[in-house]
Amino acid sequence: MKENHKKETISKKIKSLQSKVEKGDSLALFYLGIHYYAGKDIKQDYKKAFECFQKVATEDACNLWNAQAQFFLGKCYFYGHGKRKNITMAIQWYKSAEKLKHQLFDYKIDFDFHENNAKKGNAISQNLLGDCYFYGEGVPQNYAMALKWYKRAAEQDFMDAQWNLGYCYSCGFGIEKNMKEARKWFRKAKTKIENEINKKLFCL
Repeated sequence: MKENHKKETISKKIKSLQSKVEKGDSLALFYLGIHYYAGKDIKQDYKKAFECFQKVATEDACNLWNAQAQFFLGKCYFYGHGKRKNITMAIQWYKSAEKLKHQLFDYKIDFDFHENNAKKGNAISQNLLGDCYFYGEGVPQNYAMALKWYKRAAEQDFMDAQWNLGYCYSCGFGIEKNMKEARKWFRKAKTKIENEINKKLFCL
């Protein structure tokens, strides 16, 4: 009886998301994509997950789930999940997600404050300092310096920095292009993001 009740509850959860999607709820569409991607409460289907992420990622909107959908679209392209593997497209969507996050959180940050904290070993400030150098915000653009600070934060297991470092290696920003190193850092970040997915789905 308990198992049947669990299946019924799960079914209602997915149906509730699908109902919201039919009404044009893009956040529900993103979460439905997450369920398909992870195979949580529904049969795993990378193709359907890709379609959900693509619809949300290409909306003319500026919100957090659009950025997350763009990130997962890049992930699908990177690993060939639901679409043929395409590293170029993966990188394009990863950076699109990063730029949207910058718009959302208005990265006009206090350079001196974060430089001081970065030197003390704060991974968040190290990553933000890397962003400053990468985008030329508050300081002249310098890819080598961006790479330096992304690497320091990435080595502290900071996920955003790991993706940023992988991107630098994949495109040759601040260092010679090295896809082996790029994949290494993307894989480290992948483990972190999958843990975050499981936490989010547990709370849905």
